[in-house]
Amino acid sequence: MATPTVMVFDKDGSEIDWHVGYGPPPDKFLERLEKTVKGIDTYKILSERYAKEPKNIEVVFKLAQKFYDKRSTEDKALALFQQVLVLDPDGKLGTTEYGKDKVTYTEYAEYNIAAITIFAEKRNPEPMKAFIKKYPESKILENAYSYLSSYYRFSGTKEEATAFFNEYVSKYPDDPYVLNAYVDRI
Repeated sequence: MATPTVMVFDKDGSEIDWHVGYGPPPDKFLERLEKTVKGIDTYKILSERYAKEPKNIEVVFKLAQKFYDKRSTEDKALALFQQVLVLDPDGKLGTTEYGKDKVTYTEYAEYNIAAITIFAEKRNPEPMKAFIKKYPESKILENAYSYLSSYYRFSGTKEEATAFFNEYVSKYPDDPYVLNAYVDRI
């Protein structure tokens, strides 16, 4: 799904971990690879921990995120993100990093579930709209709008798209990507 995709296997050919895509700076990418070599939060380690601690929200969330990042395993990610919501419906059991910020596991799981449905075979904008309504001050909000714009750029009625893009532009009036997305729809 992205370049580079790094797959790490053990001597028996079993998957240890994967990293999809690259984002600068280079030392952050190197740091991710070094964590894999040290066995920190790898797919293999998280899977083993999940087998022993299926109600540990941090483990469930991190394993879900691993599957989500791989993209070819979104069905597994979706099931685990839904498990996060069952374990912590009120978002009180911990936080995870989102860029330089922190968000609850629950909030991030809801966002990822909505993102998966935006790009599913039967595209559905409703979960992302619900996320935006529920979390109007979220650190993830701008990305939520961006994902929803990708839906409305090519889908939905003219009236739905117009209403969405008017809201999006009013929320982020100085962002050229927002205006470009609106022009693409037109």
